[in-house]
Amino acid sequence: MLKNSDIAKKYGHLIMLDLNKEQLKKLVKSKGDWFMKKYQDEVVKINDEEYFQSYMTREEDQLVCFNTEKAIAYEEGKSKGESKGQEKSKIQIVKNMLKEKLNINLISKVTGLSNQEIDNIAKNLVK
Repeated sequence: MLKNSDIAKKYGHLIMLDLNKEQLKKLVKSKGDWFMKKYQDEVVKINDEEYFQSYMTREEDQLVCFNTEKAIAYEEGKSKGESKGQEKSKIQIVKNMLKEKLNINLISKVTGLSNQEIDNIAKNLVK
C-alpha cells in the first residue's frame, strides 16, 4: 500500500491541482523544478479565468481528483495482482513439468525461466 509520501512523490503534479495559490507557490518554491513552475503558472492562469471558476465547484473538483487517484490505484493494484497470478501460475507449471521428469532445458525454453530459477523451484518442491 502506498504511503502519503509515496503518493505525493508519484502524483505530485495531480496534488498540485488541489492547492490554493499560496500553497502552490510554497510547494513549487520548496520542491519544484522547471516543470512544476510552468505547471503552477498554467494552473494559476486557468484558475483566474472566470469561465473556469464557474465550471466546477471545489467539492466537485476534489471528487474528480479523488476518483482519479482511486482509479490509478485500482489499475496499479490490478496490474500487480495479475503479475503475481501469472508468476504463481508459471511456478505451478514448472512444478508439474518437473514432476513429469521433463528436461530442465526444455522447461526453461517453454517457460522463459532460467535454469537457476527452475533449480530453485525444484529444491522447494522436494521440501
